[in-house]
Amino acid sequence: TFAMQIIIPRFFDGKYSKDAILVYGFISSTIVLSFFTDFSNIASAVTGPNSMVVIANMLAISVLSTFIASTFYVKSTEYIETQVTSILVSLEPILGSIFAFLIFGETMSQTQLLGAAIVILAACVLEADLSKITEKILIPFSSKQTVSTCSAFVHGNISTGCTFST
Repeated sequence: TFAMQIIIPRFFDGKYSKDAILVYGFISSTIVLSFFTDFSNIASAVTGPNSMVVIANMLAISVLSTFIASTFYVKSTEYIETQVTSILVSLEPILGSIFAFLIFGETMSQTQLLGAAIVILAACVLEADLSKITEKILIPFSSKQTVSTCSAFVHGNISTGCTFST
């Protein structure tokens, strides 16, 4: 859903505001998800003995976890590159697991920890600027003095030696 919230606005850029597209997305999601919803269970939960708690939980989930999070996510694409927001969203389940551990004392299996490590590693690799990393690695070998001194050494001038000074 987050990927679609990034891709679809690009097709309608200038025609509709991001807020309008977000509202249309919520309406279309509601329609599609209604085909997979068991309304009899919802009706019994809302009219049951703990109906106020159920309604409060439903409102909290819909407003806090869906509306506010999606609104902030779509708005962030105006200020941050799409790639960065996508990487941040991929870390959401991991942060949820960390908060579940800290707040509720839940534990993660070894497979879940391995998956979290893979996602974090992938996010770091995607965010890393490989051109800057290779530039820093190759700086000692790229100066003209180093190249000329080492080439003199290679051609048989043993007294010169090979220095790596810049």
